[in-house]
Amino acid sequence: MSLRAIILTGGRSTRFGGKHKPTLQIEGASVLQRIVTALRDLGTALGEPPELIIAGSAAGVSELNITGCDEELRVVREDPPFAGPLAGIAAGVDALEPEGSATVVILAGDFPFLEPDALARLVEASRARDTVAAPVDAEGYPQYLLSAWPERLLRAQLAALDTVENQPVRKLFRGVALAEVPMSARTIADIDSPADLRHWTEGH
Repeated sequence: MSLRAIILTGGRSTRFGGKHKPTLQIEGASVLQRIVTALRDLGTALGEPPELIIAGSAAGVSELNITGCDEELRVVREDPPFAGPLAGIAAGVDALEPEGSATVVILAGDFPFLEPDALARLVEASRARDTVAAPVDAEGYPQYLLSAWPERLLRAQLAALDTVENQPVRKLFRGVALAEVPMSARTIADIDSPADLRHWTEGH
């Protein structure tokens, strides 16, 4: 098996005044660097150096340390730009050579507290049940922008959609069984606003 990851960075970050969220600094590293490090450590734990795709903005990419990944990180853009995360996922998948046995981790570029062991549980759940795996929040809602997929299933779900432009990511999950993976609130905390950033960096 092989491990691949698509990091979604195509948002406008309007609640941060246009400052690109993946470039925000937390404890001396950008959010994007923290995500890449978690994926690199996941690959080390599984013995599978990950192939990484950034789908969206390239801001902050040149400063990344990606040692331990399978190859140089590639950046692709959703078409048209700012067409939403589902379009970013489609662009990321299109950039990958098809590989039937691969697992693809999809994650938004605003998860600064991801832990390799949590990501490992996500990948293992997907592989064990041969379906998509995702965490579920305290209210019982799946975190659609943090998931692990069998690549062949992900490609089939994308192919079944009429369009990916400005569509909700939950459409990708229609008709498939979801493997739920418990994770802490901090692990799946996404930084949507300055208030979120203060809450998770000053209050914890």
